[in-house]
Amino acid sequence: MKKESKYKKFNTKWLLNLVGLLILGLVLIRIDINKTWIILKEFKIIYLILAIVLVPLIIGLRAIRWKMIMKDQGINIKLIDCFQIYFVGVFIGQITPGKVGDIVKVFYVKKKGYSYGKAFVSVVLDRLFDILTLFFIGYITLIIFFSFDKNIQIMITSIGILIGILSLILLKIFMKKQLLVKNNGIRNILKIVYVKILPKKLKIKLKDNFSEFISDLRNLKLSVLWSAFIITIFAWTIYFFQIYLLAIGLGINISYLALMGTFSIATIITFIPISISGIGTRDATLVLCFGYLGLAGEKAIALSIMFIIVLVFTCLMGFFTWLKKPIPFKSIK
Repeated sequence: MKKESKYKKFNTKWLLNLVGLLILGLVLIRIDINKTWIILKEFKIIYLILAIVLVPLIIGLRAIRWKMIMKDQGINIKLIDCFQIYFVGVFIGQITPGKVGDIVKVFYVKKKGYSYGKAFVSVVLDRLFDILTLFFIGYITLIIFFSFDKNIQIMITSIGILIGILSLILLKIFMKKQLLVKNNGIRNILKIVYVKILPKKLKIKLKDNFSEFISDLRNLKLSVLWSAFIITIFAWTIYFFQIYLLAIGLGINISYLALMGTFSIATIITFIPISISGIGTRDATLVLCFGYLGLAGEKAIALSIMFIIVLVFTCLMGFFTWLKKPIPFKSIK
């Protein structure tokens, strides 16, 4: 029975991964592939080179942010090591649904002699900064860009309010340090997030370190969190500029602000764990957004293809870094 259960679970995971490919197939049916090929043939290769050159800078900024959080926890890891580990995390994250492979960084920190509790705080906060800042940038750019459409503004504002409430709750937790100690409700909620949603093997390892997780979380300095937020803004700005370079190379007439808004939505959608590297989900989102902007779906697919090429180069960098700093596939699984 156990073997059958595992087999079914395996099939379910792979079926979920195939949803992205199914969505991609539906998108490709609705566009002219020949037109997409013509757009790609006219792409200026210099813009791809420039986009790839920006990859280490983006990863470097995020590595600095991660090191900053860990330093405040008393975790001393060299910046070059943070940079290399982060590259591996990006590589594993891109080949796993919903980019959950980023958690592999926990194992590297553990190998340096620190507990799972300490490692988990830095990785969770690092990921949280990216997600919340992405929502923030997406909200601001979309509100400005869609100022002419009240219905879309209402929808965006509603989503923004929900995110704002979540951010205020998190800020309150950080500012009132004793809240994590005195308020059992918040402590229990964190425990559920900390333990319940984790993979079974990691759950066992982290359960014993929950007190350390809470201690490190409430002792983080607010100045460090604000500095991390500013670094994250810079990292995302360069990330969107990287995509803007690809759009210029393809001859797509779109403003930087509009591209930030549309790619923010597309990136958020890729967090749904139904595809690998966002293939399918990102394409469908871009086609819909480009259509609203009066741009052809073929241009959206061409941009998505060029973006995937940059991702491939990023993953190759991460892969070669992983060869230099290997972690067993058993741990990754």
